[in-house]
This record gives sequence, C-alpha cells and structure tokens, in this order.
Amino acid sequence: MPFMITKKHLLLKDKILEELTVKLDQIEVSILNYGATITSLKTPNKDGQLENIVLRYQDINDYAQNASYLNAIIGPTSGRIKDGYIQINQQAIQLDQNFQDKHHLHGGKECFAFQLFDLSYEEAKDLVKVHASLRVKSEDSLYPGNKTITITYEISPGKLSILFQGESEEDTYLNMTSHLYFNLSGGKESILSHEVMIQADKVIEVDKEFLPSLIQPVEDMNLDMRKPVVINDLLTEKLRNSHIKGIDHPFILRKTDTIDASLYDPKSGRCMQITTSYPVIVCYTHNYPEDKLLTNQTRNEPYQGICFEAQYTPNPEVFPNLEQPLLKKDKLYQERTSFHFSIK
Repeated sequence: MPFMITKKHLLLKDKILEELTVKLDQIEVSILNYGATITSLKTPNKDGQLENIVLRYQDINDYAQNASYLNAIIGPTSGRIKDGYIQINQQAIQLDQNFQDKHHLHGGKECFAFQLFDLSYEEAKDLVKVHASLRVKSEDSLYPGNKTITITYEISPGKLSILFQGESEEDTYLNMTSHLYFNLSGGKESILSHEVMIQADKVIEVDKEFLPSLIQPVEDMNLDMRKPVVINDLLTEKLRNSHIKGIDHPFILRKTDTIDASLYDPKSGRCMQITTSYPVIVCYTHNYPEDKLLTNQTRNEPYQGICFEAQYTPNPEVFPNLEQPLLKKDKLYQERTSFHFSIK
C-alpha cells in the first residue's frame, strides 16, 4: 500500500530533534524522538477533511518542560505512587517525590517523556511500523536494572496501535502508557460535547492528595460510562468544584467486551474505539492544563482534550490484589493499545 515518510529536524533548546511523519491512506502521524511524542495525528471528518485530533503546542520549546506530558510516552511507571515508596523483593525503594514534594508522579525525573529515543521504521503489509528505542542505565535510575525499552507505533488505514516492550536485567517496576490528548473536533471546540464510553464496572476513587485510594462501583461515583454518555453530563457541578475539577480516575476494565472504550464527536462524525491488553484505563479530562498556545491558536484551557491512559493500576502498593507492574529479570514486558478510527 502506498505510503509517504518524511523527516524534519527541529531545535528544542540545545537539542536537535527528529520528527518522523507517516502518511498512509487517510491517516497521518507525526512522531518526535523526544519522549517518543506524537505531535500530530490526522484523520478525516465526515466531509473527508484531514485534521489533527490530538493537542499540539504551537511552540516546539513547550515540549521541553511539557508539564501536561502532552502525547508523550510515560514510564518507567505511570500515575502517582504514595510517598514515592515501592517494595521489590522485600527491598524498600525510595523514588522521586516530584508531586506535591511528597508523592511520585509518572516516573519522576526519569520519565520517558523527557528522554531522547532512537527512531527507525519499517514497512510491513498494509502498515508502517515506527520503532522508538531507549536504553536506561541502572546508575541513572532509581528503579532497579538496566532496561531496554521499545515503543512501536503501528500505522495502518484507520488504525494506530502502540506496542510497549521492555526488558530489565533486574526485577523492577514497569508500567508504561501513552499520554495522548484527543479532541475529535480537530481542536475547533472543547471535548464537552463528545460522547465517551468505558467498559468498567469499577472505578478507583482519588483522595485529597490525588492518590488512587479506594475501589468503588462506577454508579456510586456518578462515573458510569458503560453506555455512551456526553462528557458535559459527567462533569457535574460537584465534580468541577472538587479538588480534581473533572475526571482523573482509574477505571478497572471488565475485559469481557470487544471494545474497551470509545469516543465520538457528533459534529465531525469522528468515532474512535479503543482496545488494550492492559487491565486499567485512567481517564483524564485535562482539568489542570498549562496556559500554552496550541496550533489552532486557542489557549490550552480545561477540557480541551481527553486522555485514555491504558496501564496497570497506579499506586500499586495500595492495591496488592490487583495486577502489579512487577517485571521479572530478563522477562519480556509486552502490552498493546489500539485506536480504531471511523465515521458515523
């Protein structure tokens, strides 16, 4: 199948970065080697117009800090860990306390969002694979073990898949995700009129310090998305006025359905269906955005995008009965999340 690949070099602070763009039959994806970050993802609307459906900074330099982790790969772990404390093989490990000067967030200073990956690509049948590779040395990390990380973006007609792979020379924690911020209107409006669905019976409540703390039925939290619901209807006045200001919750997937989540914008007609091998999706409605300019000349305001962060349960030490992000020495970490795009 015909495809086009272009490379562009960009200057970010004192670094020369590479951005790789793949265009293939009504889908176009641009990937930056810094953080293996997707800077643009274009799909057609109901009129056939290709538009970018992920948030993108106007200024490339805003990716250097990227406090929102905009469209980057997150690791070694995703989400918050209470007191930055984990235990591996009965050994206590103190991680960065980079959230509220107390808790650990998104891997701390080692976060993959701020690392330079090596990009390569290959053509397979009806798809293009872009590999983003990273080598993490044990002496540079608070997490145990030399690690080899590979993120593979598989781009095919109407579909983007992300394959997360990793190996470690010691037992370690690994819980990677993609922090893509979607807006199916092409950035013309907020996500408030989008319809969202997540196939989960249970959600994890977030405490006053934003830590996942207690498993609850979705109906008890007014976060029942097992059938499509308008996002604005979920964001009740009580939720908007809370410390969270919106949705920022881990949903425990039922894993009995062919689709784990979906998003639909009635105006553009774009529909996105999500499948993942991970047991949890953290849904985040961009409640605390940076005040930065986006490429559609709008300010980066609350509810401009929505994330579906497929992963293992964050704050795992609090949930010993749920699947843990422990990667054993010399074992292969392999998980996949796919986004299927269509018009309805």
